[in-house]
Amino acid sequence: MRQAKFIGSLAQRLDISERKRAEKALREMQAMLADTEEIARIGSWQYDVTTGKSAWSAEVFRIYERNFSAGAPSIEEFLQYLPPEEAERLIPIFERALREGVGYECVMRIRTESRQRKNGSKSIGKPLKDHQGKVIKVYGSVMDITAQKEAEAEKGKVLRTAFAGAEDGIAGCFSKWCGA
Repeated sequence: MRQAKFIGSLAQRLDISERKRAEKALREMQAMLADTEEIARIGSWQYDVTTGKSAWSAEVFRIYERNFSAGAPSIEEFLQYLPPEEAERLIPIFERALREGVGYECVMRIRTESRQRKNGSKSIGKPLKDHQGKVIKVYGSVMDITAQKEAEAEKGKVLRTAFAGAEDGIAGCFSKWCGA
C-alpha cells in the first residue's frame, strides 16, 4: 500500500470589503429614493409586457392606499382605481404606448383602496423597447396632485367671488367717469 505524501496546500483569500461598501451605498440610495418619493408624493411603477406583471414603489402603494403585502395590481385591478370615464380615457393611451412605443402624460381622478376620491394624479409613462424596437416594458411615475387641484379650485372660487362683487363697483365707477 502506498502512502500519500503531503506536498502543500492552496488557500485563496477573497476581499469582499469593496462589495460590502457598494451594497451599503446601494441600500442608502434606495432609502433616500423612498424618502424623496414620499416627500414629493411621487412614486414609480413599471409594467412588464412579457409577463403581464406590474411593480410599484412604496409611494404608489401609499397614493392608492393599497396594502403593500397585496402586491402590485394587475391591469384589470388597477382600472378599478379609476372612475369609469377615466379608465375609458386611459385604456387607449396605454394601448398606444404598448403598440407604438409612444410615451404619455395624463392627469386623472382616482379612487383609493378605501374608495376615497382624489381629484388628481399625474401619470407619466415611457415605453422601453428591445433591440428590435418591440415594447418590452412601460415604466413611469405617478404623482398625487390632489392638494394642487384643490388649491386651484379654491383659488377659482375666491376669484369668482371677488369679481362677482366687483362688477357693481366697476359699473358704478364707469358710470361716474362717463357721466352716465
